[in-house]
Amino acid sequence: MDAGTKLIGIFGHPVHHSLSPLFMNEALKSLEINCAYLAFDVEGGRLDGAIRALKTLGWVGSNVTIPHKQAAAALVDSLSEDAAAIGAVNCIVNRGGSLEGHNTDHLGFVEPLRERGLALEGSTVALIGCGGAARGVLYALAKEKAAKVYLINRTEKHAREFIAWAGESLGYRTIDYIGGYGGAGGNAALGRAVGEARLVVNTTPVGMHPLGESSPIPRGIAFHEGALAYDIIYNPFKTEFLRSAVLGGAAALNGLPMLIHQGLHSLALWFPERGPEIFALRAKLLRLAAGALGEPGEPGEPGSCPLGTKGCIFLIGFMGSGKTTVGKILARRLGASFFDTDSLIEERAGMPVPELFATRGEGTFREMERNLLRELSTRSRKRGSRPALVIATGGGLPCSEENLSLMKETGTVVYLRAAADDLIRRVGDGKSRPLIRKLAEGGDLREGIAKLLADRERFYLQADLVVANGLDARPLDAVSRILEKLEMPGGKE
Repeated sequence: MDAGTKLIGIFGHPVHHSLSPLFMNEALKSLEINCAYLAFDVEGGRLDGAIRALKTLGWVGSNVTIPHKQAAAALVDSLSEDAAAIGAVNCIVNRGGSLEGHNTDHLGFVEPLRERGLALEGSTVALIGCGGAARGVLYALAKEKAAKVYLINRTEKHAREFIAWAGESLGYRTIDYIGGYGGAGGNAALGRAVGEARLVVNTTPVGMHPLGESSPIPRGIAFHEGALAYDIIYNPFKTEFLRSAVLGGAAALNGLPMLIHQGLHSLALWFPERGPEIFALRAKLLRLAAGALGEPGEPGEPGSCPLGTKGCIFLIGFMGSGKTTVGKILARRLGASFFDTDSLIEERAGMPVPELFATRGEGTFREMERNLLRELSTRSRKRGSRPALVIATGGGLPCSEENLSLMKETGTVVYLRAAADDLIRRVGDGKSRPLIRKLAEGGDLREGIAKLLADRERFYLQADLVVANGLDARPLDAVSRILEKLEMPGGKE
């Protein structure tokens, strides 16, 4: 720090446990921004003075955490559309002496779901709690067009007020209050809601450190395969709520990715000109924060709990064969996590694949592919009769005996096959793809693709399954054929 160092704060009570200073200062350091992020324990009666000090001292802004988010909304000069609708502020921007209140919690909540390929539109959700955090979650659910929400809360009065707020502020009225739990009747209603829900979200502090052995869901409530349990708590890393969900066959996600995402969106509000660089730090910051909690950090599947024994599906094929599109749908059908190896490599390298090829060479890229494949293979597990991971690989990744053998050993390999003419029509002129650009420079693009495809098919055709996915096929058709050949029920899209 020096005389030119600018300041950003986080106001909460208590706040000593927060991981935000750790990863936010690392982000500022990586971005080479001369700014420090500091935590301040601010009791309720002092919040007004703390927020006014942002103007007086010329701070960049601040984050706001429990229990001040709703109170802060009344203390800023203006509110963003999101913050006004939610009625809570978790990020304040000092814009030339005018304090803008924003809410990035809803973005932090939904983006880890998108990373897993889980679409909320038309889904049923069980929401536990109706405090300030639940408001941000419901706002996200409403924006993503969730069809129905079951509200679980101990206090009926607060639940009814929450439902009224949702209708008046969000225009969202498909919420059923099913009570809390305790008696046999309450548990029966809770069991039906959890059993029906595609997503079960805990927004309460029940299970948070140091009371890690408690859960908002009583024992005996059964989760189902294909469901996702999402706990916005991140300490402990695996709460009792998530452990119970995994035992019932559900997937699990904790609140650490949400914390990182909301922080990145806050940084983007304070330093809008650095947006792309900020979001490229996601995987790095996630590993740092997970390490601080004594966990290894799992890029690509942040905050998820072990799901059982080995098992995953690898989708292989030439570029343009539809691996990513099919993979995301397949993962949703199976309730599995979805990874795209090229996207993960871009996150780790901090640059797009074409730039990586240009600056560090294809050899470096292939080495990163091999290392990533080994890492994912060690984490490939199976949940009951369903794979836990669906992985779309780069076109060249399976084209070595070492890589292909490892894939076949740890999972089911599916080749999405398309003719050269179909591939050309899908990839277009290929200017953003280094390999296609190289082939085009060598002469006839179709001839180049056809030759390379023929060379690679000696590896591709060693797959456990070959599924046609040409231009005359829909992605849903390919998914249905994969599930049929694997004899797996796929649920409903």
